[in-house]
Amino acid sequence: MAKKEEDSSTERQDNVARFFTCLAILAVVVWWFNSTPSGTNNPHNPYRTLDRVVSDGPILGCEDADDLQRVEGYFASGDNVAGTRALYEVVRAGFCVQLNDGEKVVIEKAGGADDLFQHAAVRRPGETVAYWVTHKHLK
Repeated sequence: MAKKEEDSSTERQDNVARFFTCLAILAVVVWWFNSTPSGTNNPHNPYRTLDRVVSDGPILGCEDADDLQRVEGYFASGDNVAGTRALYEVVRAGFCVQLNDGEKVVIEKAGGADDLFQHAAVRRPGETVAYWVTHKHLK
């Protein structure tokens, strides 16, 4: 009788271990799908083709989307003096770079639905730093 109870207890422990292993694997899979930038692994995503070329260049690319939106906002409102000053400041500080016409880039992340200027984060092939640009300047 004691042998049968011991076997049952061991079998129960094995089942519990399998359950928690499956649960851990499921948690990792869910985390993986939620952590990919803007769903670039989703085959229905229009940004699935990640290689793009800069057109209408040279263009401004900023590490922080807020810097890019601030500079664009000045020019969009017609305040070219403030726009030029802001542009000079962010480039001089090293927060933004110039991407040239015809330069190949890889899309890392696309802006969200509330993104007024429709931005995308791109990086140069082989580099790890991504820069936010206006999506209309990519083809």
